Amino acid sequence: MNPPTYPEPPSYSSRPSRGEERLLINTRTVVPNGTFIKESATFTLVLRGQEDGTERPCYGRSASIGGALNIKQTENITSVTLKFSGVVEVIGSEFGRVRQIILQEDFILWSSGESDGQLGLERDSLSFSLTLPADYSSGTVKPHQLPPSLTFHDDNLTACVHYSITAKIIRQRRLQSILGSSEESLFVEMEYRPRSRPAKPLTNASFLSSVKQVPEAWYQSQGKFSNLNASDPQIICDFFVPEGRIFGLADSIPFHIQLSSKEHGLADFLPPSYHSRSQKTRHGSPPSLKVELLRQIVANDLNGHKSWTSVSLGEGYMSQLLPSEAEQLGLPVHGGVVHLHWQGTVMCRPDVRVPSFHVGNLVFKDFIALSIVPGKEGHRFHPFKLPVSITFVTDSWIGLGSRDIGSSTFAT
Repeated sequence: MNPPTYPEPPSYSSRPSRGEERLLINTRTVVPNGTFIKESATFTLVLRGQEDGTERPCYGRSASIGGALNIKQTENITSVTLKFSGVVEVIGSEFGRVRQIILQEDFILWSSGESDGQLGLERDSLSFSLTLPADYSSGTVKPHQLPPSLTFHDDNLTACVHYSITAKIIRQRRLQSILGSSEESLFVEMEYRPRSRPAKPLTNASFLSSVKQVPEAWYQSQGKFSNLNASDPQIICDFFVPEGRIFGLADSIPFHIQLSSKEHGLADFLPPSYHSRSQKTRHGSPPSLKVELLRQIVANDLNGHKSWTSVSLGEGYMSQLLPSEAEQLGLPVHGGVVHLHWQGTVMCRPDVRVPSFHVGNLVFKDFIALSIVPGKEGHRFHPFKLPVSITFVTDSWIGLGSRDIGSSTFAT
């Protein structure tokens, strides 16, 4: 009797075919298998799980730090320890230098007390596997997450977050004429790169194609600005960004701008092809619309003095929809009110590696900001700016485009 025949199993792929869409992808973090080695005259520190050739070891949130301490001279040793340290240091124009310790963990790898007071090690290598803390407390009820390593400097503010690993050996002096003990240390700078990602995916649908079906997918911020001529109507500005406002550093963030007013109030913004229908025409150069990502860095001392600065993380690209296009998309003119529309995307520069964070006396706060500046000649309105608070995390929701290592958490 012949065995039954079965149909060929379907082929599977992580890439969607025509008519399919990807609902979820779970990418696996590849852990490096190289080692970082630093030597002194009497011992060597070996740290595993590192990229070959790296200048300093790098770890993520709650990382396991594994390796070995190889000791060349084991005589008269009373203790061997490892210490993890972290320091936030700021220098502000409104105050001097402020230094805050955020990490200080000591681990005893060996002590003479474990050997009934016997001096010296019986083996020349001590292996270890230790967990790096994820949080720290600074007298507050809620602990803070440890911030990433960073160095920032401009004329108003300098901010640094440094981490290190220190191996220490203490020996008992054996000469009768010299009492006490001697200490040998090996200092290694460490990079700390905790990962996080949004709890929700970033919408890939345009505003005009999705706002009627899923209006909750968009966050709306509104402002008003006036024309210089009191007889001209106010202009209402609606600025839309994806709901949730938590983005990965590599995300391309969509946005939509809508300006609403009477037709003659928006004369400066109407495209040239529309001026034949307008009661007023544009005079001079056209206004400038810009969307950019701004980071506000704020530091303070113990007395409440603050220094702050702002830097741009990236500038967006946009295009204006012609009024006829907007009408075709279901946004017609109502009661003499004209709605003008722009759409575009903005993302961080590739060199931006530090996400938003708040730690003690140092805050990195981020915004997506719309600015509207009148032309150099013949302008009829005041400059206008509308910032929207956002949060940057290291990774995109699907885990693609990550530039860091280590375990990740979800930001909500």
